[in-house]
Amino acid sequence: MNSKINSLQALRGIAAIMVMFFHYRYLLNISYDGLGDRLFIYGGYGVDIFFIISGFVITLSSVNKPTGIRGSIDFVKNRARRLLPAYYVILILTAAALGGFELLKSPEKASNLLSAFLFIPEFANRPPTLINTSELFSIRWTLNYEIYFYIVMAFSMIFHKRWTVLFAWFFIALIVIPVCISGNIPNNASYALTTNAYINLATNPMVFEFLIGVMFGLYYKQIKNLPYNIRLIITAFCIVTIFALYLKYDSFTRADMQMGYVSALLFLALLVNQDFLDRATPKFMVFLGEISYSLYLIHLGLSSIMNNHFPILKNVDGLVKFILYCGISIFLSWLSYRFVENSFLLKKKKILAKA
Repeated sequence: MNSKINSLQALRGIAAIMVMFFHYRYLLNISYDGLGDRLFIYGGYGVDIFFIISGFVITLSSVNKPTGIRGSIDFVKNRARRLLPAYYVILILTAAALGGFELLKSPEKASNLLSAFLFIPEFANRPPTLINTSELFSIRWTLNYEIYFYIVMAFSMIFHKRWTVLFAWFFIALIVIPVCISGNIPNNASYALTTNAYINLATNPMVFEFLIGVMFGLYYKQIKNLPYNIRLIITAFCIVTIFALYLKYDSFTRADMQMGYVSALLFLALLVNQDFLDRATPKFMVFLGEISYSLYLIHLGLSSIMNNHFPILKNVDGLVKFILYCGISIFLSWLSYRFVENSFLLKKKKILAKA
């Protein structure tokens, strides 16, 4: 993807903020009974938006790239440069601040740390996270799905008909295997299909959200060039359908792929209105999109660090702490984006320039 889509960056930033607010809502609950839950209970579903964005961006960035072994290797290298530096820097700093080598003395904590370093899903009976979310760096569970999607994408790029291979893989993983094992296609992200964590990750219906993003990426040009009247009809359809789904379920969960549908409709509405939204998107929202990956990784660990190492904040009003934690998270995420993420991307550009 050569040019930046401002509205997409803004959506990425909104998704990261949603997740951060969801995890920090307990601060508001402490001082204002249930306020955090009432305001941000749906914030965790920013993850579903992330998955669709990931499928879309990966498709746009690779659709014109060469296939074959070389193309596959280049794809893996690019993804590793984008994903791993900030991940490991933030993971190591978080672990150091919350126990360091002391974490290795506990078998559970050591196992969790190994799982975090190697992107290992540990618990087959805890979908969709498949890890112990009460342990260190539990935010990483979504990265396991990202890594899986990247592996399948890299494999499919070996072949000339990459998209056929990609969809065939996911057809087998998401439909054929579940039907053979259980007799139906799971539509609940919390459903444990087997006793194997890897199989449960590969067959989890949340993976459909990556495919939704892939489909949008493949038909992006056609969607973008739709006549104004058609785009208006699609926008109205998306809004009405989301409202109808809310009335049907009275709330949104990951059961019946509800958040997958809602996220897809929101994303489609963004795409058909991209020209207008790109002009209307504030620079600050684009900035949040740029730091969204670091913000996603940093905020949950920061909460634990602040609570453990700054007891002076114990009696501070929940709203003040909420604002403080959010502000520090955004600042640290900017530092990570500026000095970790960007430094590796700049090195890549210099290498390409010399090649």
